[in-house]
Amino acid sequence: MPSSRLARVFSVACGALALSVRQAAACAGSSQAKPVYRAFQASGFNDHLYTADWNEYNAVVNENRTYAAEGIKFLAFTEQVEGSVRLHRLWSGDASDHFYTTDSAEAEAALKHGFVLEDDAAHTPLYIYPSAQCGSVPLYRSFVPEPADHLYTISAAERDGAASMGWKYEFVAGYVFAPDAKSTPESTTRTDATTITKTQLQSSVVNSVSASSQSQSASGSTSSSEASGTSVSPLSDVTWSVLPAPTSMLPDGSSSGTTISQLSARTELFMTSVLLIAGFLV
Repeated sequence: MPSSRLARVFSVACGALALSVRQAAACAGSSQAKPVYRAFQASGFNDHLYTADWNEYNAVVNENRTYAAEGIKFLAFTEQVEGSVRLHRLWSGDASDHFYTTDSAEAEAALKHGFVLEDDAAHTPLYIYPSAQCGSVPLYRSFVPEPADHLYTISAAERDGAASMGWKYEFVAGYVFAPDAKSTPESTTRTDATTITKTQLQSSVVNSVSASSQSQSASGSTSSSEASGTSVSPLSDVTWSVLPAPTSMLPDGSSSGTTISQLSARTELFMTSVLLIAGFLV
């Protein structure tokens, strides 16, 4: 085999290797993601709080004891990586509802409905993927209007269970990683912390909705958002940046994203094939 042809073969192989390395570097997998804790408040109002800040989670669960611990629900980035977008965090005191969205237009619209943006230094930022990649899975978003609450989960079973209790499934808010996508993270609660079970969650939600309805019927009062003729959510007058997606990319609910280990395996296979071909041609 002429040396020039052999040189071309190895040049192609090296180029493919360099491309695979760049792809692997661009794919920030679950090893770079951090645990996102979820706490639930069902005493008088519904609210799911999501945070990657252990101190904040511990404060609302163990110190203030206003929320019940629900542990780690998914993994997300706390620093922006290539291909990720900011998951904005908002809070409505009138609705007693934490709201998360990657859509800046939706966040701005929420501000006009009484929400306050909490994307400040006091809260750990969250970044997620807008599409399935690097082994990420769908983050489903659901909403119940009374009492107002947004629910985010990677569990299709939990999403469907919430729907049976009044939550309306809206769409895929983005893509994150499952908690078991990497080694077990730090403990989520102290040994004396209260952990809510699925049965308790269902009971709390039903009781909270019932109590809220009875209270409003007895007093005949309305919230500030109702008095002003505005609705806190859903915000139908904005265009979503993350469009509705299928329930799952694969039968098991995972995405078709390529992991770094898969890229490495493909690169090794490709290089072996190139060398074998070169050997036959020599």
